[in-house]
Amino acid sequence: MLSWGGLDISIQRFGLSAWASVGVLRSWAGAPWKLLRESAVAVACLPSECIWFGLTAGGDGARVRFESRGGRWVRDLNVPPDWQLGWIQSAGRERPIALQPNCRSAAFVLSVRCPKTAKPKTLAITLLAPKAWRQRVGPLRLKPAEEPEPVLRYSRIMPPGGEA
Repeated sequence: MLSWGGLDISIQRFGLSAWASVGVLRSWAGAPWKLLRESAVAVACLPSECIWFGLTAGGDGARVRFESRGGRWVRDLNVPPDWQLGWIQSAGRERPIALQPNCRSAAFVLSVRCPKTAKPKTLAITLLAPKAWRQRVGPLRLKPAEEPEPVLRYSRIMPPGGEA
């Protein structure tokens, strides 16, 4: 878990084939990450996978902006209630947070503003394919994330008296 800018950030991987911009994303595996300097983190990702961030804000929550370097793709959200960051948008089109075909890296910026801070705090996030990770960060053993078994849906609604 990465704690940064008033957020606890869980970095997760899942298969590109399972990505959707609606509903709750489900982790297939944790994503290796390394803090490169105070305001920059590298995240390992296979070209067949996407990344999502589980965000938890303390106190009064936080306002988050996640954008591609250059600002072409962007997403704004409040934490809570929007605790899961799994896609970005441009011109009304949503896409997963992932490496583009034939790319070894993808650069993003995460800006966090907590209600009591005057200025947002920014974190550079770079997704790296395994070969790029080895060249820039060091050794990496990264197996493809495997889709977990399905979880049965359940309801928390109980009949009066708690009888089933």
